[in-house]
Amino acid sequence: MKSKVSRSLRLYASFIIFIMLSISMIFTAAIGLSLYRAGMLRSIFASPFTFILWIYTVSIVISTVLTALAGKWLLSPILKISRASNQVAKGDFKIRLDTDSYIEEVQQTYVNFNHMVEELGTIETLRSDFIANVSHEFKTPLNAIEGYATLLQDRSLTEDEEQEYVEKILFNTSRLSELAGNILMLSKVENQTIPAEVTHYQLDEQIRQSLVMLAPKWSAKEIDMDIELDDIYITNSESLLMQVWLNIIGNAIKFSPVGGRITVRLFKDSGVIVATVRDEGIGMSGETLKHIFEKFYQGDTSHRSEGNGIGLSLVKKILDLCGGRISVTSAEGEGSTFKVTLPETR
Repeated sequence: MKSKVSRSLRLYASFIIFIMLSISMIFTAAIGLSLYRAGMLRSIFASPFTFILWIYTVSIVISTVLTALAGKWLLSPILKISRASNQVAKGDFKIRLDTDSYIEEVQQTYVNFNHMVEELGTIETLRSDFIANVSHEFKTPLNAIEGYATLLQDRSLTEDEEQEYVEKILFNTSRLSELAGNILMLSKVENQTIPAEVTHYQLDEQIRQSLVMLAPKWSAKEIDMDIELDDIYITNSESLLMQVWLNIIGNAIKFSPVGGRITVRLFKDSGVIVATVRDEGIGMSGETLKHIFEKFYQGDTSHRSEGNGIGLSLVKKILDLCGGRISVTSAEGEGSTFKVTLPETR
């Protein structure tokens, strides 16, 4: 590619030299002939051949100067972008072009180039972080499964120990399955522009179904579920919104203390549908609130084994796709309240 670009630039420069030389020769010859016919140059040039040679010499000098100036003015932006593009191709996404230029089109090209490199750098950072985090999240449960499977090979284990190790393996297998499912769902949602399978259905009934699906978890922690759901119908993606309720309510269960209370409300307010989920758990710090919807972010490391940091990022993407919004209010030691708003119809 580099040699092709160089040949193109040389061809372009040669064409400019040819044009400049031709223009210079015609211009110089015209002036020279006018002066020669007027008798002003006959005393200087003894013969027409000498005069023609002089014309060619002056034309070459003038065309060389003009070509150098034109080449610097016309080819410099191309060479500048070519060198910068070569750096980007090598993985340098920090390079930026000075956007000062007397030519508006060249200036706009520089601005677009800088914007493109900035976007490429952001994508590369996200890709690297995503791969690193996914690798880590898969590695943790896989190591646990390997470790407990190794322990099970010990013939001297008691029945209770064997049962415990089998439960640990099943738990980490479930984590892997959930992680893979969330990553696939997140990838699908990030590449969609409209919700899939839009239907008209009863939203309050869907939330009740999600509560039933999560019943083993909140029953095991003896959590008191305070539920008040208005009868509300909605036209939206039923399958995607189910993921929203499972993740939000599931998080509330995870961070609630044993014997705690979770409050779920669904109602209409000022032309929008509002759903709130409040827990009495550990709450979140201000720093955690800033990053709560980022992929793989987990503010509370004590519960790291129970999640993978994808759930709330997935919820945010789904609600963006479905025309909804999500917000959270929380304080350390005072629990958290998630608020979801959805349009009445889509």
